[in-house]
Amino acid sequence: MRSLGLGVKHSVITSVIPIRLYGRILIDVEDHGRAYWINPTDGGKYYLGRPDDAFRILKEKGLGISNANINKIDLGEL
Repeated sequence: MRSLGLGVKHSVITSVIPIRLYGRILIDVEDHGRAYWINPTDGGKYYLGRPDDAFRILKEKGLGISNANINKIDLGEL
């Protein structure tokens, strides 16, 4: 999650999230690297604490995608 998330200041997490960050995982670099998922439909912030919590939140709130469409996404260099 840390390698694919976007590191941001704590003030970004606590303010209104810009639309360009909807759907992203944000890593709070000023608060022990805590991760938050920003819901792409309403900008809601969800803390991704333990792996089980993160999986549950993303499963419940995620929009879903077909295998054909996910294979079109270029991951770049990891």
